Formats: sequence, C-alpha cells, structure tokens
Amino acid sequence: MGLCVIGDSMLYTALPACFMDIGLDAQTTGAILSVNRFARLLFNPAAAVVLLRLGQKRTAVVAACLAVFTTMGYSFVTTPAAWLTLRVLWGLSWSLIRLTAFVVTLSEVRETRRGEALGGMQRLVRLGSLAGAFGGGFLLDLVGFRSTARILGTLTCVAVLLSLVRTKTPRRADFWLQASTLFKTSATSSETGLACVLVCIALGGGDRRCIHIHRGCIA
Repeated sequence: MGLCVIGDSMLYTALPACFMDIGLDAQTTGAILSVNRFARLLFNPAAAVVLLRLGQKRTAVVAACLAVFTTMGYSFVTTPAAWLTLRVLWGLSWSLIRLTAFVVTLSEVRETRRGEALGGMQRLVRLGSLAGAFGGGFLLDLVGFRSTARILGTLTCVAVLLSLVRTKTPRRADFWLQASTLFKTSATSSETGLACVLVCIALGGGDRRCIHIHRGCIA
C-alpha cells in the first residue's frame, strides 16, 4: 500500500510548485488534486464488486497496475482532461487497494490481532505518503517534474511484484463468514466495517448474505 501512494502524495507537494511549468493554471491544479477523492465516492461500491469477481490476488494486481499507470502517466500528460482522467483512475486504484487490504486483514489475521494489523496497514500508508511528499519535492528540485514521476512510477512497479506474492484466496462462502465476524467485532470502527458495508452496497441491501452480516453487527 505504501508504494502505491507515493505518486499521489508527490503531487500534493510538487504540482503546486510547478503547475505553470507544465501548462496548468491554479484552478485546474486544484481540481486535479481533489477529483480523485470525489471519484472514490462512486468507486467504493464498484470496488466491492470487482473484489468479489476477481478475488484478492487479481484485485491487488489490478490496483497496483493502475497505480503504476497513473504515476507514470503524470510524466506524459499535457492536457487538463488527461490529468483529470488519470486522477479518476487513481481514485479507482485506491478504492481497490483499500478494500482489498481490509479483506486480507479479515482473512488472515486472527481476531485478537486485527487492531494491530490495521494499525500496521495505516503505518505503511503514512510512510508511503511521507516518502512521496518528501522524496517528490527533493527530486523535483534535482531532475524536474516529469523525471520525478518516472522515477516514482518505477518504484511503484515493486508494488505489482508484491501483489503477486499472495497465493491464497478464500472461498466465497468463507468470505461471507469472515465478513460477518469482522462486522460483529468491529461495529464501532468505521474504518474496519467499511469493507463489509461496501460489499453489501454492491450486492444490494436485500441480499440474504448482507442480512446475515447485518445481524452479526447488531448481535
């Protein structure tokens, strides 16, 4: 997760400092830096559908590839429309990454260690953000914006290799049992419960498996 966010974090420090050099204005820069967050509101339910159809491993690979594509793309795009498209794709990538990370935690970490695992996940994200923001600004002064994006895009390729390490995907029946358990044990955590909520939204609230999860939450 940390490697996937370095390109996004780099933009928040580098783009305001050099937007005129790459042919953007202040208003467009603001839209570029914020559109991915609005896109995630739409993509979160879609991410649940993708996860159910592709499984954890393939979803992680798709998300990491999108992160590489968008970060590398920052070094080539020139028009506002292309910039906005890349940022929307990054919103999709982050929705997939975030939801997959929650489900992996649900699948592989025992109940008594889930809080620690989720904390570790957040630490990785924050370290990646720090590396992208600090390293991006440093590289910007040394080699310029386009080269900085290429360097960070190359580093993000490592995330694709790491996403291939996953070898086990739980059966769908197991997934729903695990989702119910997580929802029950973390009903007070919007961060953790988000994974189960999004899956239910994707399938529709009347699905009997969603009802099972809901009952587990309120039991």
